[in-house]
Amino acid sequence: MKLLRISALSAICALAQIQLLEKASGLDTNLKFAMAAVIARKEWSGFRSRLLGPELVRMLGGDHRAFLIVTFAGLVIGGVLAWRLAGAFGLAVYHAGFALLANPWFAPWDIFEPVIFTAFVIFVVESKPESYFVTLFSVAIFNLQTAMFIPLWMIIS
Repeated sequence: MKLLRISALSAICALAQIQLLEKASGLDTNLKFAMAAVIARKEWSGFRSRLLGPELVRMLGGDHRAFLIVTFAGLVIGGVLAWRLAGAFGLAVYHAGFALLANPWFAPWDIFEPVIFTAFVIFVVESKPESYFVTLFSVAIFNLQTAMFIPLWMIIS
């Protein structure tokens, strides 16, 4: 029941964030550019790993509405993870950070980076076994190259 209440609170915060994002000018133009960059620039290594967000958007229709649905889902998941990490303060910091950093150049792969990092921090704090980190890495590598910090942590810890 507690998880349901936290998820509902995170969803309310996510809806507020979506409203802020909708008011950002140029978001639709940037979405088209970001999706085209992923498709057209496969030879550019910078876009090879940026598949998670764009593919989810494409599976949901590839339009502005699909982008907002993926963003909403990422914000809810991130909010729940932030709550797990630091309670109400974590949720507040997570959404305040998103509100400060979201802009018209927000791309489909940007939403999952804080989610992945928050999950990574939870795994480190809770001393989870290596299988958790390997699983997280297998998802994170399809988002951005910053996923490489996960195996680096496994090596140095």
